[in-house]
Amino acid sequence: MYLIDSKIGKQVLAWALVFTLVLSIIPTAISDESDDEWFWDIESDLYDLDSDGSDDTIEIGYDPDTTCECDIDITVYIDIYDEDGDNIDSIYEEYTINNGYSDWLTQDWTPDYNGTFDFYVEMYDEWDNLEDNWSVTDVELSAMTGSPPASDDTINVENIVWAEDDDEVNNDIVFAARNEDDGIDNIEISVEFFNGLTWVYYANGSTGNDGEYTVKNASSGEYRWTASDNGTDLEEETVSYTEVDTVNNLSHQMIVEDWDNAGDYDDFLGVIFEDDDTKDDGYVEIYDADGELYDSGNTDYDYYGYDIYLLDDVEKGNYTFNLYYEEDGELLQSGWLHSYGSTSTNYDEWFEDWEYETEDTNGDGEANSIVVKYDPNTECNCTTSIEVDFSVYNNDTGGYSGGDYFDHNITGTEVDSFETDEWSPSKNGNYTFEFYLYDEDYNYEDHFNFTVYLECDEDSNDSDCDNDEWFEDWDYETEDNDGDNLDDTIAISYNPDTDCDCEVGINIYVDVYENSTGDWVDSEYDSHTINGTEEEYFEQSWTSRDSQSYDFLVELYDDDWTFEDSFWIYGVYLYQTSGAGGPGDEDEWFDWIDAYTYDADDDGYDDTAEIEYDPDTTCECDINITLVIDVYDNETGYWVNGTEEDYTIYSDDNDYWYQSWSPEYNGTFDFEIKLYDEDNNLEDEEEYLGIELHARSSGGGGGDGDYDEWFYSWDYDIDPSDTIIIGYDPDTDCDCNVTIYVYVDVYDNATGDYVDTIADEHDINNGYSDWFEQEWTAYENGSYDFAVYLYDEDWNEEDLFWIYDVYLSSDGGGGGGTGDGNGLGHMGSIDNFDDDDYVNDYIGGVLEDDEYKEDAYFEIYDEDNNLVDSGNPNYYGMIFVSSNLTEGWYYHEIYYEEDGEFLQAGLFYSYGNSSDFTVVNVDNAVVDDDEYAVYDDVGFVAHQGMIERDPVADVEIEIYKYNETTGDWEYHASLVTNESGEAWLYNQDCGHYEWNSNPPDNGPEDEGYYQVLAHCNISGGGGDDEDYDEWFYEIYYGAVDENDEHQWNKVIIGYDPDTDCDCEMDIYVEAIIWDENGDYVDYSGENHTINNGYSDWFEIGLEVDEPGKYWFTVDLYDDNWTHEDSFNFTLIMSDEWFIDQFSQDGDSVRINLDPQTNYDGEIGTEYYLDVLRFNESNDDWDYIDEDIADAVITSSDNEDINFEWTAEEEGTYLFAVYMFDEHGNMEDMAEFEAEIVLNHAPEIGDLNTDRVFEGQMFNFEVDAFDADDDDLEYSWDMGNGNIIEDDSVRYGYPDDGIYTIIVSVSDGMTTTTKEFELVVENVAPTLQVSYDDFGQEGQTLSFNSQASDVSEDTVTVTWSFPDGTQIEGNFGQYQFTDDGEFLIGVTAEDEDGGRTSESLLINIENVAPTFTEFKIPSEAQEGEALDFTFEATDPGDDTIVFTIDFGDGTAPMITQDGNVSHKFAEGDTFTLVVCAKDEDGGENCREQILPVSILEQLEDEGLLPGFNLLLAISALGVVGILRRRTH
Repeated sequence: MYLIDSKIGKQVLAWALVFTLVLSIIPTAISDESDDEWFWDIESDLYDLDSDGSDDTIEIGYDPDTTCECDIDITVYIDIYDEDGDNIDSIYEEYTINNGYSDWLTQDWTPDYNGTFDFYVEMYDEWDNLEDNWSVTDVELSAMTGSPPASDDTINVENIVWAEDDDEVNNDIVFAARNEDDGIDNIEISVEFFNGLTWVYYANGSTGNDGEYTVKNASSGEYRWTASDNGTDLEEETVSYTEVDTVNNLSHQMIVEDWDNAGDYDDFLGVIFEDDDTKDDGYVEIYDADGELYDSGNTDYDYYGYDIYLLDDVEKGNYTFNLYYEEDGELLQSGWLHSYGSTSTNYDEWFEDWEYETEDTNGDGEANSIVVKYDPNTECNCTTSIEVDFSVYNNDTGGYSGGDYFDHNITGTEVDSFETDEWSPSKNGNYTFEFYLYDEDYNYEDHFNFTVYLECDEDSNDSDCDNDEWFEDWDYETEDNDGDNLDDTIAISYNPDTDCDCEVGINIYVDVYENSTGDWVDSEYDSHTINGTEEEYFEQSWTSRDSQSYDFLVELYDDDWTFEDSFWIYGVYLYQTSGAGGPGDEDEWFDWIDAYTYDADDDGYDDTAEIEYDPDTTCECDINITLVIDVYDNETGYWVNGTEEDYTIYSDDNDYWYQSWSPEYNGTFDFEIKLYDEDNNLEDEEEYLGIELHARSSGGGGGDGDYDEWFYSWDYDIDPSDTIIIGYDPDTDCDCNVTIYVYVDVYDNATGDYVDTIADEHDINNGYSDWFEQEWTAYENGSYDFAVYLYDEDWNEEDLFWIYDVYLSSDGGGGGGTGDGNGLGHMGSIDNFDDDDYVNDYIGGVLEDDEYKEDAYFEIYDEDNNLVDSGNPNYYGMIFVSSNLTEGWYYHEIYYEEDGEFLQAGLFYSYGNSSDFTVVNVDNAVVDDDEYAVYDDVGFVAHQGMIERDPVADVEIEIYKYNETTGDWEYHASLVTNESGEAWLYNQDCGHYEWNSNPPDNGPEDEGYYQVLAHCNISGGGGDDEDYDEWFYEIYYGAVDENDEHQWNKVIIGYDPDTDCDCEMDIYVEAIIWDENGDYVDYSGENHTINNGYSDWFEIGLEVDEPGKYWFTVDLYDDNWTHEDSFNFTLIMSDEWFIDQFSQDGDSVRINLDPQTNYDGEIGTEYYLDVLRFNESNDDWDYIDEDIADAVITSSDNEDINFEWTAEEEGTYLFAVYMFDEHGNMEDMAEFEAEIVLNHAPEIGDLNTDRVFEGQMFNFEVDAFDADDDDLEYSWDMGNGNIIEDDSVRYGYPDDGIYTIIVSVSDGMTTTTKEFELVVENVAPTLQVSYDDFGQEGQTLSFNSQASDVSEDTVTVTWSFPDGTQIEGNFGQYQFTDDGEFLIGVTAEDEDGGRTSESLLINIENVAPTFTEFKIPSEAQEGEALDFTFEATDPGDDTIVFTIDFGDGTAPMITQDGNVSHKFAEGDTFTLVVCAKDEDGGENCREQILPVSILEQLEDEGLLPGFNLLLAISALGVVGILRRRTH
């Protein structure tokens, strides 16, 4: 026993290297100065905003981007210079951008005077670094001289119902206050909700800085709102209405926009979203300020797939609108909009009338041509120009079939009769004609459409019926026409065909393009006459005027110039007829050159480098240049790819070219760009170093469309002498990632026999320069032909090229191998990879030639040998990570590729989510830990927890090596881990190794297996001239059944070895079998004598005792025991069988298979059913049908395999089922014979209704038919749990809803089932009302109702009385306080919204007042003041007026006060009439007789003083008056 001291390698441990390399490519999300920013797109547009015919405004739009997946602040400056070069103005904007985000930002500028201006745009990052620039010069602009709209401070408040939050429910109401496009803050919004009876308060608030106020998560229902500015209501806003409908999830809006970018905000836009789709049948009405209908229409304007309502150029003013769910449908929104007026006068034009006439030109009863007539009008009392366009579409194909346009002058509403030219179809079909009317500014005004059936008249002399023509075949060759041995002419030959069995004229155009730039160069034209599919080749030639590479587009048109077919010829180099060249040695250079990277596949990692450049020359002439781009691996320095591009430049013209490149693997790359003149002199160069790029994610597609793919260019090389390297640049016309497959078929040039095939898969994108290579190594000396096919992702052949007569001298190795003498690196470990503090992540990797192997394969099993995880590297294509393994022991296997070479295996322990690390793990790696870059260094690391944090020292490791000669495992070395937990063996020999560990605390032992492939010479023999190569030319392996118990205990390995020695060569072939734990199981070896070219076949047998998964290695040695070739494979050796059950039901059979296996793990199986019918005519079985199934089974319970098959003909049938394991071995079979008499299943027709009402009894029936005339039995599942057995059903549904009726009809052998959807509509309640329709004011009337509905519904009765009072219940009372006619509303409503209402007309008559007090004197004297008191009441709320007629001739007294006084001048008997009258005319009068005594009577009775005394008193009064006068 010997010890090898452990040491730390010159580099970090292999597994640490893995983590370092992986982490180095993860992009940071923190911005810094190293990030690049640039204009992804930038352009400028000019506008005439004042409509004076001259452009007055420039708008510069751009999409800035950054390499940082983070927020980056940028500033964009625009400096404006006049034609003298003076800086006259500067504008700037600040933005925040993020990688991959699509932004489109704009800045505009208008001059104060007319002139020519230059604009220089610069982008700076947040650290004031200049990141990108752009310019546009010589821009002519005029100052504003027209009449833009006057300033208008009207505020629009628009309403939008949508999902502003993240719940995706359209129940947020947004109010947007704007003046044109400027948000207005502090606009007060008040919202009310209709609760079914009245409008109630819901919400209020004010708009913010953005002009918006939002009511979130509003309930479904109706809302109205008002808006005010500083307490003043905005005009018309009191009528605004909107609806929230969460049941249908509707979103809707009506807004004012500058849709046509005219700067005038006079375009009305409406849209309705139902879930995520816009409705094209929404309906809008627009009314002007006078209430007249201004416009109406559907939301059917197509805007990039969205359906909207658009009314542009609305005259300035206020408008009201209604937005409906559909025409005559539910109102969603109404309100007020203000148009700020158009910058140009806009009159309405329309089609007043239109019609069409068809003609049957061949008399077969079908129309063959059509003429359309129309009468357009304008509201302008003037003559104006219009354009009428029409397009025709074939409804059967959806394709465009033709069209035309016509210019007309129309005046006012004068009747015009314009008509189209006669139009005839080229194919029979239904055609839709779309007519559009545009005004003189090409604004849309009106349109109509119709559909008509038309047929093409084949017999017409001027028939243009469309036949198909195509290129059946084509080819080309280049020729030398000027005798300088340089090909200057291309001759293109083609064989066109037609599906018309007649003579057809065709036209052929050949367009020539520069291959390097895509610029058009020239064209050739020819015409021919062809007939059917007769083979006839035509030829067109073209001679180059320059020496360069060209592309040729050959297009075929029929005699009506309808395009029929085309093909491309790419990359044909032709020389100038007089020899290429140019003037003396001028200087050429890059005026500017730039490079940047971007993420083309949107996976978060830059995968494409784009180099842009503008080459210039000092020559005022055309100069041909060549641009060479070479790409190198930054780490290895190896050349990776390259391209050469030819251009023609002139002086300092502003050219813009670019090249894009994407790598096939993740890495860091250097780019060298060199510019050569036409004499191949190096003129300028640039380099970009350390560019990190990722390989593109696989994908493809681009939609359902079939895009074209082709080989843009190709080439090949021989290196070394036995290997051809075929390179090619494929391209596609899809602006998307497209997956392609390239197959190379190899043929023997002498015999034409097929030899071999190699294939590869790539992802390409339109315009990207790719270069892929495939290698093939010959097994024998000889000349070979290569057919290179390109297939798209649907396996359609897209392109093909041949390489003929390539001589390869074989070294006998052939076909490559898994290594080149440097071997393979591989490692597996358990650690905390995802930084969650738990050591439960398995990490594995395979390295080949310093690159991670993306198709390496890994398997992880638990301690019960169940497969836990498997697959290729899943972390950026470099390493395989299996995260968060539960606590326990696991076993891992590492393969070169799936079903490939076995590289490593071993035990490891996952600590799960535990932090109690009791078990010592020992991880193993084979790496290149020295300067020789050969994978022959073997490392171990012991850890009790994390690798770096918890290393374990003093772990003893013993290693054993397999002796290929003796078949024994022999002791190799012992190691002890150091304080870092590491132990190493360096410069190990090729071979198989096993190891086991012994922890210092005598804990559980670890063990494993690894293979060193360095120094193996696995690519074949070698040595001096006497050392020939030997190899396996062909191999086979399979299991053999040797006993009745289907115990697959023996494998047969067959092989045909070959040698390049024309002699007898002795070889030795050994085969070894290993179990799943890497333990040796069996061995066999055979000696053979072979000779070059002889076909031999030998077999070796190996046996196993127990079922399981085994690994087999087969090695070939020459007579000097030099290892020449090998192969390996894995095979599950086990017995599989099934338990079968066969059943027949009429014409259908069912075969049930219960699969079984004695293998404890999982094994894939396939099952085949063959159906045969006996043919009595030839007394044999005819094949009829087959079926296939597969399943992964275990030794425990498995799901059954079921085959079901139904016969279409009667007869005797044989059903054979076979079971195969995943290696193609047949495991079991069974046969069943059955006589089938065909039964026809019943057929069920339609249900006799699809709609009934709740509570309605209905006779449900279906038409059922049985071809065998069998008696039928019916079963009805009514969709609510009720099952009825009868041929027809009388049934009623107690409640509304949508029910699925399932009808089953059986003929006794077969049951047919059919579902029907039935809509049961709600029925409103019935309502009976009893009441008195007449009463008197003050009277309380009673109202009774009786409502009925189906039993499932609850009915609510609501009474609505004149004062707004509402009462629920069947009984109601109301007191009428006034007379008149009154409407009483009563509504019965069920829970489903069914409502029945009645209005009751009640006539209440007035009641006259009633005297409650009537006080008058019983007698009176003349001249005496008498007091009267009257009081009256009225049953209503009427005002009472008293009219008192005293009967003494005085005017009646009218008063509301019942307390009055009166004197009677004379004595008499008077009749007093007192009337109390209410305000409604009701009057009650009373009479009373009052005697008044005269004065003499009183004197006679001594009741008054004498007359003389009165006379004396009167005299005194007169004296007094005279005295006052004298004074």
